[in-house]
Amino acid sequence: MQMNGPPLAGYESFYFAYNGPPKLVYVRGNGPGIILLHELPSITVEFLRFSGWLVETGFRVYMPVLFGRIGQATTTSSAI
Repeated sequence: MQMNGPPLAGYESFYFAYNGPPKLVYVRGNGPGIILLHELPSITVEFLRFSGWLVETGFRVYMPVLFGRIGQATTTSSAI
């Protein structure tokens, strides 16, 4: 498990653990909270773009890193 995730511009981060190993969580924005869960392969560029759109719309977005490498391109081979 990657314990020190890369910094994401404009995001704060913290670790959250409940009944298992801690997960890195990125958070950004103000307003009502949304927990945004990624699919395979992880937090992609497209996922970050969607998160930014939610923040601009007035939400506070929480993004736990469940697996994979942050910033990985969305390709067929990255989902295997």
